Amino acid sequence: MNKNLLLLVVLLLLSAAAYFIYNKARVQNKMSSLSAERDFTVDSAEEIYKIVLTRKDGKPLHFEKRNGKEWYINEKYKADDVVVGYMVQVLTKAKMKSIPSKNADATLKNYIKNKGILVEVYGKTGELLKKIHIGSDMQGGEGTYMLLDGYEQFYAVELPNLGGALRSRFEQPLERYRDKFIYRDAIETIQSLKVEYHEDPNASYFIRFTGTAYDIKPAVATVPEMKAEANQNKIKTYLNFFDELGAELLYNHYEKRDSLEKTLPFCTITMEKKDKTIKTYRFWNYEQTVYQAEENDEPADVIHIGRYFVNTGEDLFTVQSGVFGKIFAAYPYFY
Repeated sequence: MNKNLLLLVVLLLLSAAAYFIYNKARVQNKMSSLSAERDFTVDSAEEIYKIVLTRKDGKPLHFEKRNGKEWYINEKYKADDVVVGYMVQVLTKAKMKSIPSKNADATLKNYIKNKGILVEVYGKTGELLKKIHIGSDMQGGEGTYMLLDGYEQFYAVELPNLGGALRSRFEQPLERYRDKFIYRDAIETIQSLKVEYHEDPNASYFIRFTGTAYDIKPAVATVPEMKAEANQNKIKTYLNFFDELGAELLYNHYEKRDSLEKTLPFCTITMEKKDKTIKTYRFWNYEQTVYQAEENDEPADVIHIGRYFVNTGEDLFTVQSGVFGKIFAAYPYFY
């Protein structure tokens, strides 16, 4: 009898232990699942090598990192590292803000279906790191609803200590993501530079690196050369201006672009690099171009006062005259 009682006690203890272990594992699995479905981020920006945005109203945008640092779009355009950085910031630092009510599920699912943005994040070897569905911003703009692919629960997500909605970082048009630098040409990469002022030939010039120094001559054969020796420091200072000059706006959508580009620019700059590549940039004075027209009171025109148009051969930009004015030196300046 004592042996049977002892055996029963042992069986009860084993059953209790098994139930405890099972229940603990079940709770841990549930907590692990909750943690996984709330994990919208990658550990660090260094892990991210590709981002694919699929929007309902346009073609997918593929962002790929080259050389471990430079981003390119659709294998064609250099990306604006700052704007791409705003996306990466979300993908590495966003946190759960709150859980929307069950009553909101149907609305959120419908929004994802019709207006959602799918964000796929890949690592260095092409492995999928995250797949996120971005929904609408919260009504007060303090966060954005997101859903991890493979899960059912939506979450409101935010950037801690920053606030604000996050969706806009992933729904910009292509032109907003593109790099807006016109010149990023270090002096040691420049072989020659021709600057032509079409209404003032006397101010035009041609600079060429000879191997030991810089030679400068008038760009027009009928203009006599200066008899003095050119100031090499002035030439070097001038060429260093081309190291980093960025535009204000990519303006390919400008409705008057065709008529603008049929007019004579006030300046054309042709740069030859030491790798033999040649690129031509045409500049128009915005105010002179627009305000000579009969209709010049459109808001799209007014915002560009104090600007230049510049055509890079493929794209049209607007640049601030206060930034680019220094590259429009005249021939006598270098003596």
